[in-house]
Amino acid sequence: MEYIYFNIDYTTLTTMLVKIVAFTAITALLLYIIYFVLTKTLFRKSSLDRTIALRLTFFWAIFAYLIMFNIYIAVLFYHNGIDSLQWTSPKFYLGIMAQLLVYVGLATLFFVKRHSYKKEIKNNSLN
Repeated sequence: MEYIYFNIDYTTLTTMLVKIVAFTAITALLLYIIYFVLTKTLFRKSSLDRTIALRLTFFWAIFAYLIMFNIYIAVLFYHNGIDSLQWTSPKFYLGIMAQLLVYVGLATLFFVKRHSYKKEIKNNSLN
């Protein structure tokens, strides 16, 4: 388990794919757990419409997960030593491809959802 989550060395394509699948699965599971906990606690007695509260909770879940993920990245870099990281090597970026995909994926998900919610609010407010 430590090899998957705290090793940034690129060895083979299969290990990179295993890391990507593991990070995607863990991200989805943790995002669901955070979303579930927040829906049960944060907007219990909300005066807002229930659908709006659930959508806002999804944004808070992404925010909370990104905070936890940033702490993980700090521990990862501390564990491997910041001086030993080879920022100019393509193998370094292949080694952290799973972490990069989580960042890009969550940012993309956030902006896509935000755009669709803004579009829906605009359409509903004109009626």
